[in-house]
Amino acid sequence: MNDSASIADGIDVIVRFHDPLRLVELDRALFSLLNQRFRQVRPIVVTQGFDEATLSRTRDLALRHGWEDCGQRLPTVVNVPNDEGRDLRSRLLNVGVENLDSRYMAILDSDDYLYGNAFECLVNELEKTNAAIAFASVNRKDVRIFDKYVYSRKYVREPFRGSGLKNMAVDNFCPIHSFAIDRSKIDQAEIRFDENISRLEDYEFLLRICARYPSSFNRLGVVIGIYNWHLDGRASNQFAEDHEKATRNRAEWNRARRRVWHLKCQLRDKLREQEVIPR
Repeated sequence: MNDSASIADGIDVIVRFHDPLRLVELDRALFSLLNQRFRQVRPIVVTQGFDEATLSRTRDLALRHGWEDCGQRLPTVVNVPNDEGRDLRSRLLNVGVENLDSRYMAILDSDDYLYGNAFECLVNELEKTNAAIAFASVNRKDVRIFDKYVYSRKYVREPFRGSGLKNMAVDNFCPIHSFAIDRSKIDQAEIRFDENISRLEDYEFLLRICARYPSSFNRLGVVIGIYNWHLDGRASNQFAEDHEKATRNRAEWNRARRRVWHLKCQLRDKLREQEVIPR
């Protein structure tokens, strides 16, 4: 575990950003972090294979908001080289982890966003219960992305059904931006993501963490953000209007499912016995 005296107050939020054509979404995600009621939020924007000009535009966008005026910390922007043009989403998370310096951590993909209550809700739950990880709820929007705006076709309430660790052991119902972690309660070596998979990397991580450390699902039902489902398949959707992209995505999903299934077999008893903070 980390020495709580050696890490800063506040929360670091790893923001993955893959596509420089989608700056409008990154801007919205960062704006949602800027306006958190919980103060001392620091975004760590991790980009994939950007050239210097693109990285400069990303950094300018990240820094143009009045972070310090709002009581927040200035964003950090880190680029991960990608000469082979691979999907490095797990590697981006690990690079973000390498740049953490706050007690609490969370993750937000650049095409999603959080409501202003998100980290106040999650950190309060972590402090109240002494859990290592706390979860809340996220709703979904079905969207199309255009150059300067996002069109929301449908809003879905309670799309991710589950109530606790027993449900998570069956399937993941907790999106990557629905939880926060207290790093002072976890061995730093455990905060890592499997770079052999490019889907379900967050689920694989959650299974390992929840099998070893106490978790709280008490704030499920409190909606803290939006998960955007891209109808054109530009994200990692298995089912989308772009058939070719959807086919590639399904292959990656199947590969990740096999890896997660083997992990579940290893962790079955630990998941059954691990502590869940009671209401």
